[in-house]
Amino acid sequence: MREKIFWITSSQRCPDGDIIYAQGSGLRIRVCRLNGYSWIPTPREVQLYCLIGDEMLAFETIAIKPDDARDMAGAVRWYATYHGSDETLIYTQQPQLAHNYLQDRSHIL
Repeated sequence: MREKIFWITSSQRCPDGDIIYAQGSGLRIRVCRLNGYSWIPTPREVQLYCLIGDEMLAFETIAIKPDDARDMAGAVRWYATYHGSDETLIYTQQPQLAHNYLQDRSHIL
């Protein structure tokens, strides 16, 4: 099986954010830092969340296609590893309070 290749560019929409691209597919993921910024999820897009260091990040697809969804968790894991966090938990719902990051494991992939 061939390993996916991802790359990053800066995001215009999210302050200090990035966009992840997957080679060989149309997958694009917007990365938004949630600490200190207001962010509203886009309807009909897929969102995942993870804590890298002490910063909660939102990962949201851009114009998702059905074939792209299966690569999203791998892209989030790649991004976390790229930023030095090999053991990142990925959430399917945005944790509301800081203590939920470690206590509530019902939404972890």
